[in-house]
This record gives sequence, structure tokens and C-alpha cells, in this order.
Amino acid sequence: MEQLIKDIMSFIATRNVEVVFADTCDFESDKFITIATEILGWLRLEQKRTVWKQEKKYVKHKPLTLNYNYPWCRQLMQIVEQDERFKKYFAIIGSSFGFSDDVSEDEKAKIRKFVYDNYVPFTMLNN
Repeated sequence: MEQLIKDIMSFIATRNVEVVFADTCDFESDKFITIATEILGWLRLEQKRTVWKQEKKYVKHKPLTLNYNYPWCRQLMQIVEQDERFKKYFAIIGSSFGFSDDVSEDEKAKIRKFVYDNYVPFTMLNN
């Protein structure tokens, strides 16, 4: 799973969708930018929730909520259904995107921490 996350992070840096999808894919790379940033942002927030739990704050892990009125949400559903790596690690139930049941709690924790430590979302600066 860590390699898939590294590939998504590499895509953010390069905008080369072939880093994530080795085969020729019919996914629109402009929508995948949104998908990639949403997944990585969700994983960062999940790690923050882990830290807050350790500080005795009442929080729980939550799935990424999808709204199928947005094209990127429909494309993410298509990716999870068709791409073997995504299908192995992630699942969509209704409008909730999260880890597949096959992913262990230890692996989830490792991935959350990896993203938190290695992914810095880009920001817009006002000059």
C-alpha cells in the first residue's frame, strides 16, 4: 500500500498519471489531481485525529465523504472499481470512501503517519 501512496504523491509533484496507473488509463488526469489531493488530505486529517485521540480528545476516524454531483467523485468510484491497486486498499460504500476491510489497523496507522510526515499540501499565497 505504501507504494501506491508514494505513487500518488509522485503524481502530485510531476502530474504524470502513468506513475499511478502503469497501464494506459482512460481517467482524466485533471480530475485525478483533485482525487489525489483529497485522498492525501483525508489521510493527513486521519493522522491528526489519531493524535487528538492520544490527547484524550473525543474524535473518531471518518471516511472521506463523496458527492457524486462532482465529476471527480464519480471518477474516483470508477478508479476504485477498475484499478487493482485501488481496489485492494480502498473501498467505497454509498458515499463513503475509506480503507478496504482487508487493510489491517497497523497498516492504516502506518499509512496515515507516512502521509502526515511526508505530504505537505500546497497553499495559495497572497502577495
